[in-house]
Amino acid sequence: PRAPEDAAEQMRRAVARHEGLFGSKPRGCWPSEGSVSAGTVSVLADAGIEWCATDEEILAATLSRSGKKMRLDGPDRADILYHAYRVGPDEKPVKVVFRDHYLSDLIGFTYYTYEPKKAAANFVNHLHRIADLAAKKGPGRWIVPVILDGENPWEAYADGGLVFLRELYGLLSVSRKVRTTRICDYLENVEPEPLG
Repeated sequence: PRAPEDAAEQMRRAVARHEGLFGSKPRGCWPSEGSVSAGTVSVLADAGIEWCATDEEILAATLSRSGKKMRLDGPDRADILYHAYRVGPDEKPVKVVFRDHYLSDLIGFTYYTYEPKKAAANFVNHLHRIADLAAKKGPGRWIVPVILDGENPWEAYADGGLVFLRELYGLLSVSRKVRTTRICDYLENVEPEPLG
């Protein structure tokens, strides 16, 4: 952040507001527009935030700077993307997950043009292909974060997305390959690997 003291104050207020509304402090955060930096991670850690989420393009750029390559369309994409990472100093690490940009954008910018049942089926088919790939890799826990900027997509759906979401969660609830989870629950059961 260019004004770290302002960012720290905004986080302090956000944490207090969350605690006032929900009775507990937030454990995680999607920084505004998914923006992250070393300074952002420090502000989050100081505010007691355990994890944050951002976009897969940030992961690709971070790996590139450290000499590793991740092509966003490459064969190793899934094996690199669908894991949790740890950033920041060892005494105040923040766990990070990276959203699947393509899947998130399908909901945000494409599926409103589909018939809701077809959109939901298409989305779950994408997830099943990822699950099949994960099964071939052997034991391990992958997470496929799908993250949207709050209100953005729903105004384009005829019914605010209600029928699509009902169809989607209906299909996910009976899937034998995919299980929905909260990021905080996933992170309680895995050890994130260091990033960078």
